[in-house]
Amino acid sequence: LNSEHDKRTRVYLASKELIKNSAFVSEVVSFPSQVKSSNHCHYDVEHFQFLLQGEGIVFLDDTPVKIAKGDFVYKLDGEYHHVHNTGEEPLIFVEFFIPGIWETIWSDESKRCAWNPTGQNSLGTEPTRDIKSHISDGKIVEGV
Repeated sequence: LNSEHDKRTRVYLASKELIKNSAFVSEVVSFPSQVKSSNHCHYDVEHFQFLLQGEGIVFLDDTPVKIAKGDFVYKLDGEYHHVHNTGEEPLIFVEFFIPGIWETIWSDESKRCAWNPTGQNSLGTEPTRDIKSHISDGKIVEGV
């Protein structure tokens, strides 16, 4: 999936549709160099990330925290956050939401992010499942 606002990508590892329950959602997200996400928060969910590659800054309620490969980032329920890749290589992390249903609030609704299908899987070939364009909100993504 591609972000509608920038060049971020997302690959679902687990979702309600993939694992047949909403116990959790997991995905791999990639931020190209110098890309930032929109400021937002999630409610009624445990949300954390493990960085696989790269470096950057995560803003937790506007407090900047440097992050790099191997770091584990936990975001509190209702804590506004966004990420900026400050490095030269992609910033890649695996992300988990537990449970797999939550509410997302955007600090600027015009920056609300939709994720659009590419028509290809992570290998560049035809996908085995059709994932529809959707907003990054657990209540909406529940059917994905």
